[in-house]
Amino acid sequence: MKLTVGVKSAAEAGYFLDNGAHELYCGLAGLLNNRLPRENLSAPEGAGEIIGLAAARGARVFLAVNEIVPEKLYRPALNILAGLKERGLFG
Repeated sequence: MKLTVGVKSAAEAGYFLDNGAHELYCGLAGLLNNRLPRENLSAPEGAGEIIGLAAARGARVFLAVNEIVPEKLYRPALNILAGLKERGLFG
């Protein structure tokens, strides 16, 4: 069984990774998702930090982008996602 945990900070990510999580997911302000606003990271750098923590422990990170993105946000969203993919975002 894999443990997948939603996190809202690097501190939370470290805690859950240290306690058996295999996968993490997070949301990012500006990329539409179904997480509560206070549960989203404020900037891509926060996601990058979580990706680094997970990679060091052999875990994967997913980003919640599970609402319809308006066409005017396609390019900015893809730029953010491409940057995080380069850092190791799994999905």
